[in-house]
Amino acid sequence: GSRLTIAPGTVVLFRKGGYIKVHGTITAKGTADDSIYFLHERSDLEWQGIRLLKRNAGFTGYDSSFISFCTLKKTYCIDTDSSFMTKGAAVYCGPGNYLELSNTLIADNEGYHGGAVYADSSSIIQIENCFFKGNSVGYFGGGAIMTNDNGAKKLHVRECRFEYNTARTGGAIRIGKGTTAEFNNCVFYRDTTYSVNPVYGDLKGGALAIFGPADVTLRNCIIFFCRSYDKGGGIYSQDASIKLINCTIARNSAIYGGGIYFARDSAASSPLLVNTIEYVNGRIPSSKIPNDSSGWGFFLDSSVTPIFRYCHLRNTVYDHTINPYQGKFDNSQYYKTDFVCVSPFFKYSDTVVEGYQLSSTFAGDDPGINGGTPDTTGLGLPEYDLLGQKRVYGDAIDVGAIEYNDTILPSTTIARINKQPRFNLKYNRAVIYTLNGRKVDFFLGKISMRSLRESAGGRLPKGMYIIALYLPGRQCKLERLLVK
Repeated sequence: GSRLTIAPGTVVLFRKGGYIKVHGTITAKGTADDSIYFLHERSDLEWQGIRLLKRNAGFTGYDSSFISFCTLKKTYCIDTDSSFMTKGAAVYCGPGNYLELSNTLIADNEGYHGGAVYADSSSIIQIENCFFKGNSVGYFGGGAIMTNDNGAKKLHVRECRFEYNTARTGGAIRIGKGTTAEFNNCVFYRDTTYSVNPVYGDLKGGALAIFGPADVTLRNCIIFFCRSYDKGGGIYSQDASIKLINCTIARNSAIYGGGIYFARDSAASSPLLVNTIEYVNGRIPSSKIPNDSSGWGFFLDSSVTPIFRYCHLRNTVYDHTINPYQGKFDNSQYYKTDFVCVSPFFKYSDTVVEGYQLSSTFAGDDPGINGGTPDTTGLGLPEYDLLGQKRVYGDAIDVGAIEYNDTILPSTTIARINKQPRFNLKYNRAVIYTLNGRKVDFFLGKISMRSLRESAGGRLPKGMYIIALYLPGRQCKLERLLVK
């Protein structure tokens, strides 16, 4: 029942083989200005993490452990007979423990089961606003997080980013039997399956691998540029009750199921996808399997019957007979979503989530804008989207993880252009749009640089805009304009 308390600003240095074994609870609460660091005394060596051991059978309640505003880096799980030492390189959460983990960097850790965190049976872990980067598992699963394969446990993850994590199954996350897991407003980027001793058919789930029965829900999440060298570039789901609500699955790749691979579903739970975008997923470059056989978007094993409601799918959904899926599509359509990141005017790094805001064709809004289900009752959506904007901005909820918003972006957030465009006096009309494609103003008559700048400067907030210039009867060109 004892509690170990570590004060803000503490730097805990370990020597070879060093770790913290907790029989009671731990409180390591730093602050935004005074973090706590757990490191080896030599930057080139590893330590062996924080071990929250099994709670006594007579303990009937949950007394929380807290880790917040901390840095846990470069831990390594050794192969021993002590199971708590091989699971969760940075944090092992043993049976009966309750852990709150927040505002923490967990990076460059390596383990056998769970490269960073392991949730054992009957444990509860709540993770918020954490960054998991470069964690790995060479032999088993869960590059960042793994839950036990037997026994009930709960995992709640909110506003976290998972980046460059690797494992044999579940590059970032591996979910085991009996788990109830929720992921809200999370980012998965370039997480990958990998093994030092790969076995054919064993590399599953670039971002997430789920082995049910399990109950897993993702809301307002984006999974992009993840990869599996076998099945499920974004997600591999087997025997799971899985729900994807307002998610964006983009540019992931695998041999089978570039976006998601739905494996057998003995419970016939019918995976549910609502207001979700599947965008340009595909095969890994080395694969020579035909597109139709690989299921670029989603691949369905036998007995899997997902339901798509108000979804936008770029690639065909293929079933185990290598034929297009004939199941339930409720107000869903095959459509190539017009994201801001594909605009020829604005170049986003592929790490930037903001690039996956819905855009416009300048002839009308993307169908995903106000295109979600009219009734969001029971979806459990957070109040805000992935970027912290109101989840419902217009007449109805949008499709995807990010709500369309025509707010003018401040010019300080955009690279300034060296000079303004020169306008031909033959242009007789100009229409001004925000960066997201929302029409905000127009001008008639002969257009000159001076007249346009004076008019726009007096009528529009400062920021960067797009201008469509017209000759009589037709649109001629698009230019950028900075209003200072």
